[in-house]
Amino acid sequence: MITIPYNTTDFAFTLNDVFIDISTATANTYFTLSMTVKYYDFYGVTEKTRVFPYKIPLFNQAASFNIGRIVHRTMTNIQDINNLVPQYKTAVVDLVFQELNIADDTLVAETVLAGIKFIAGILPLKLENNKAFLSANKEASRVTPKGFINVSILLPSGAQVIELFKNGVLDSSHTITATATNNVFTERLDMVTLNALPGDVFKYSIKNTNLFKEILVFPEVNASHQLLFLDEFKLLTSLECTGEFNFATKFDTITHSYRRKLVDVLETIEVINTDTLKIDTGWILKTDNITVASLMASKKAWLFISATEVIELIPLSKKMIKLDSSEFLYSYSLEFQINRSYNAQSYTL
Repeated sequence: MITIPYNTTDFAFTLNDVFIDISTATANTYFTLSMTVKYYDFYGVTEKTRVFPYKIPLFNQAASFNIGRIVHRTMTNIQDINNLVPQYKTAVVDLVFQELNIADDTLVAETVLAGIKFIAGILPLKLENNKAFLSANKEASRVTPKGFINVSILLPSGAQVIELFKNGVLDSSHTITATATNNVFTERLDMVTLNALPGDVFKYSIKNTNLFKEILVFPEVNASHQLLFLDEFKLLTSLECTGEFNFATKFDTITHSYRRKLVDVLETIEVINTDTLKIDTGWILKTDNITVASLMASKKAWLFISATEVIELIPLSKKMIKLDSSEFLYSYSLEFQINRSYNAQSYTL
């Protein structure tokens, strides 16, 4: 008996901890799984296919198997951070389970489920008719009049109206048309373009649903630097930093010593220099610590300079205080290692 917690109608999520349960009343059998994953590169149009064959042994004639992590590792990561709408195409997974006799590999039973639609990431806390905001932080986020924020959404096939409210009044609306494979979209809300002022409250919502993202505009400050990073959904999330920053270079010198004319001599073999960026988030909402935690756990980030220029970063920060009962606003000092484009590259903002 195979119990599969997926169907071909709803979206499945790669990092959702659900398991396929396997059991049998037949003694001396084992199971095989042939899993076919059809996926696309980010912004790609060419379907790729990988087939994963597995043998599944039984313990007390039962077993469980998670396929989500396998699909997550198969789906590619973003390379070009400038394109926004749409994002990657939905992965489709076909499963073929067979129960075989151990003695002669003859077929006992077969279970097939084809066309499971997988989205990268964790199960959204709010999922309504296959619509959701794809973000670890479901609560409000802060931004300043100089900044921008990326908002990512999941939509089923068909046309869906997206509404943007400013201080409770409809500011604009537009339609996004999703297809069978184009279901993940990211849009950038630029506060300069929206003429945002301190104290404004924006609500980006999917019409005729209870799904929305709230954005609070904080007072303008002298510094405004945008960080972009890969989140749990393999999407670009943004965080505006308004605090102090510094670029630093660490030099590691590899040397060796020897004697020359009875005198000890030290000689440099190689100098390895590592560039780092330290930047303070400035004051953020308590709910934004979820975004900061997602950033610190990310494998790759960028400091956004312009639409054509970014600095590639690797997060190094190891600890953060997620909740402090004595604080209403929070700030964090973040540290990154810089991946240079070429050896002699230097950085200024």
